[in-house]
Amino acid sequence: MLPILEQYLGFNTNMMSLITALYILFDPVITCAHVLGNGAFVKLIDNIYSVTQKA
Repeated sequence: MLPILEQYLGFNTNMMSLITALYILFDPVITCAHVLGNGAFVKLIDNIYSVTQKA
């Protein structure tokens, strides 16, 4: 990813260092949100399935 930022978008070394640091900081937060979102989606689908099975 970094060579693409450098070659095509013109990022310099400082900018790429900042992008890397932000990625390291936000990756666990984004992963947690993804897992929680998947759980909420499964719960929603399970509730819909339960309602359709009762009818």
